[in-house]
Amino acid sequence: MTDQATIRPKRFSFLAPLIQKQFLKNDIIAGLTTSVVGISSSMAYAAIAGVNPIFGLFSAIVPAIIGGLFGSSNYLVTGPTNATALVTASILIGLNISTERYLDMVFLLAILSGIVRLFLGVLKAGKILRFVSNAVLTGFISAVGVLIIFGQMGNIFGLVIPKNDGLIKIITSLFTSFPQTNLYVLGVAVSTVLLILLIRKVNRKLPSAFLAIAAVSAAVVIFDLHRYGVRQVLDMSLPNDVFLRFYLPTFTLNEVTMLLPGAIALALFTLVEGISTAKSFAVIGNEDLDSSREFISQGLAAVVGGLFQSIPSSGSPSRTAVNYSSGAKTRRAAILSGLFLYVILLLLSDLIGYIAIPSLAATVAFSGFSLINFEHVKMTWQTRMTTRLIFIGSFFATLFLPLHYSIYIGVGISILLVALENNQAHLSTLRLMDDGCVVEQHFNINDDSKKFREIEVLNVNGDLVFGVIEHFEENIRYILKQDIKVLIIRLRWVHVLGSTGIIALIGLIRQAKAMKVKVIFVGVEPELFSILEQSGIVDIVGEESIIMATPVVYESLRQGVSIAEEFVN
Repeated sequence: MTDQATIRPKRFSFLAPLIQKQFLKNDIIAGLTTSVVGISSSMAYAAIAGVNPIFGLFSAIVPAIIGGLFGSSNYLVTGPTNATALVTASILIGLNISTERYLDMVFLLAILSGIVRLFLGVLKAGKILRFVSNAVLTGFISAVGVLIIFGQMGNIFGLVIPKNDGLIKIITSLFTSFPQTNLYVLGVAVSTVLLILLIRKVNRKLPSAFLAIAAVSAAVVIFDLHRYGVRQVLDMSLPNDVFLRFYLPTFTLNEVTMLLPGAIALALFTLVEGISTAKSFAVIGNEDLDSSREFISQGLAAVVGGLFQSIPSSGSPSRTAVNYSSGAKTRRAAILSGLFLYVILLLLSDLIGYIAIPSLAATVAFSGFSLINFEHVKMTWQTRMTTRLIFIGSFFATLFLPLHYSIYIGVGISILLVALENNQAHLSTLRLMDDGCVVEQHFNINDDSKKFREIEVLNVNGDLVFGVIEHFEENIRYILKQDIKVLIIRLRWVHVLGSTGIIALIGLIRQAKAMKVKVIFVGVEPELFSILEQSGIVDIVGEESIIMATPVVYESLRQGVSIAEEFVN
């Protein structure tokens, strides 16, 4: 049987994803599931961006198709996301865009951010991702989750709360207006969340948000709760002739100049979000990822999407996870998710106007809460003081500054870290000879003369911090592809393991497991073992695969080699 790596097109191809017969059933099921799950979230993200929810559906159709056609990831689904919607709103609100020009500026921002991504992709600038550390990203995403939750409080409680005056004003307004809470509105929002939780408890594979919104909105119509102040999508302003079509937003040169700094910031963030998502699933699915090609596909998706009335798009973590877990095998699944959603839109367009706004708001707040990855926050906090300070700085900058400024600040902090921490870890291979001696050889992936054995030992001399992780990952992935059976990583001289290093190690271990390569850590000091244990790495590799450091030089290495030989034999 032809394997997955063989059938995946290595170059740009419009037809290849559509004409492959293998895995067609898998891709149809995954595409249909992803499209249904994406209905409610896409509409919710449009509401965050400050436009009618119908444009969120457009954004999950066109970018998904274009991203699937041109991308390199078999699993990545492109479309609107929580964070990009909030960044979009932050940029436009900060520029005081008038209500009359707001919608055109949303589409123009999508187009401009796409052009920036295209430019970076053509320049093969895939390595730009190394300039955003895990601490910065965790702080930013966590704060975005908080902002999304508080941004929906007005719709959840039925209160008029200004969204463009900052977090402090929102919280203050919420407390002062709380006695005027509309209990009907609050009841609709709470019912939606409870129903989502109930459906997930019954069957996590069901589109819980979609079903909850549909059920609660139906109840709003049946009991005529609209007359008690429960707003519906039909109450939002929407042109009468809105349907999926080509649309060139009107703009002036001054508006382009005004939007460009925000578009660049948005492009940088969407690339980090999208490529990080694609990389995560590339590791799980054991596929090669071309970051620069993804830059181009994401750029094209945003540009074409903007020309078809879509809000700015990115690689969607939630829909990609659904796509993968539903059995997607090729890029065709992402394309089909967009096509299926278009068919659903045609069939259900008359019902969309009856969706209850508080129900959508509750779904948005619920998804905002899911953005706060408490595991990553805990991991970041448990590493080193520098990482904690970076996390805190990124978190509060995002909460209290315009989001596009906080993106620049995060990238700036990360670049400074790269300059301070780069080249602090050196890699070499070790060979345990029959006479007990250990031979060390500098490791270079460009050295074709290097012969790999079933048991390979990699010695890490220096700290695994943000600035060196990309180099470390690149070398490990290269070794894993050399038909080895056991990889022993000696950590005797690693004293600091940053949060970015922990994330990288977890990904590499999972990739090794998928390739049936056993990973053993040797020379581990007690302090480092504590970090490995708290981060869950010990549970992933097994405690028997971690050999503690001893006073005798290379004794832990000999123990590791002995375990490796038993495994191979």
